[in-house]
Amino acid sequence: MKKRFLGLDIGSTSCYLTLLEYEKNELKAVRFYSSKGDELADQLIELYDHVDRHLGISDRVAAALPAKTAYVRKLELPFRDSKKIIAAIPFSLSSQIPVSIDDCLTSAIINNKSTKDLSHVTAAAIPRDRVEKVLSSAAEAEMPLHILDLPPFSLMPLVAQKTQDAILITINSQETLISFIRSGQLEDYQLLPKQIQPAAKGDIQNISRAIKTLTAHDKDMNLPVLIVGDGDIETLATHLNDIGYDAQELALNLAGEIVPPAYFHATSLAFRASGAKEQKSFNFRSGIYALKGEWQKLKRALWLTAALTIISALVVTTTAMIQYRTRVNQLDILQKEMTQLFQQTFSTQTVIVDIPLQMKSSIRQLREKMNFIGGSQPQILPLLKLLSDATENVAFAVEELTIGSNEVKVSGSAPSFDAINKVTEQLETSALIQKAQVAEAQMALKGEKINFRLILDLVPN
Repeated sequence: MKKRFLGLDIGSTSCYLTLLEYEKNELKAVRFYSSKGDELADQLIELYDHVDRHLGISDRVAAALPAKTAYVRKLELPFRDSKKIIAAIPFSLSSQIPVSIDDCLTSAIINNKSTKDLSHVTAAAIPRDRVEKVLSSAAEAEMPLHILDLPPFSLMPLVAQKTQDAILITINSQETLISFIRSGQLEDYQLLPKQIQPAAKGDIQNISRAIKTLTAHDKDMNLPVLIVGDGDIETLATHLNDIGYDAQELALNLAGEIVPPAYFHATSLAFRASGAKEQKSFNFRSGIYALKGEWQKLKRALWLTAALTIISALVVTTTAMIQYRTRVNQLDILQKEMTQLFQQTFSTQTVIVDIPLQMKSSIRQLREKMNFIGGSQPQILPLLKLLSDATENVAFAVEELTIGSNEVKVSGSAPSFDAINKVTEQLETSALIQKAQVAEAQMALKGEKINFRLILDLVPN
């Protein structure tokens, strides 16, 4: 089964889209698209057309808001229950941000550093109008957004695949993020809420100052400085190297494709959309802003599955009933045929209870009668049948029949000598009779019939 995960990096004048295609839980292809324009909805429509607007029920899209639009704080809460933590976040943030918490959406990450009695939480609040603007543009483009994340947290799924300890600099047209990564986790970060000029001395100093602040407690660590984004990475890396840093572009290969620096954030968001359990980040698509369309698609799929199941059950039941009725009708027809044949064969029996059993009983009685007629001679019944067929159209009366080991003697009367000759000739054509001869034939006293005696030599067994 194929699955697709899309990552959407939204900028002020451009959007970047990365598409990951999985088959049997294995990454098969990576594709990159971009769009520039003044209106976000137009950019999203252009990008969504690249994937033909055919996302399956298991496909997901993740996007991110600029870091400078959110208020991020680290909190300590005196309980461990996740439901209590989520409920306490708005109250804890309300006194630490410069805007009303009622005008914001909140989300939280529960850190692994939580102790027995305390929970260490990274909480974020973002103005509702920022979220609504992005969701409105996505709705206009008919693009379903499943996840709405926040950098640099949304960058971690992909960075951890390349390095465990580093300084990551993300530059774009809106802001610059300097992140301290230790053991594959985001330790801390600083935000420069503007587009930097890589050749400007003041911007280089600001970045250097941020790096020193982040690593103040880890001065002995000689961390590489990795740079991603759609800015002038080469110039920035050169100036940082000039002041003593080991700076370079972050290169990453996925499914045989080199991830361009401008698409790094979009690619990381695509990994975020894949839903790996180890990924910890924000999602502002919750509460009243949760994606309803996904549930509606799932509900329609469930209804369709239920309907198909019911229809299948009805078809199976109907087929079984039809087959049952067909077999019952066949049984009735066979029963009538058996009754008719039984009555024709054994017309003297008027009471019919169990035809097969009565048939066996009647056949046994016939065999007993056959023993009286011909003893143990196996040819008695074929001989009787032969005489019956030969005299079917002749007033031929058999008065005595004697069966020996090699011959049969037949005596009786016939209407004429010619009739006796015809019967004799017909008997000789049988495979049972070797020779048929008239031993005696004479006119009866009254002259109305001819008395005869035939000798039939049987073919040896």
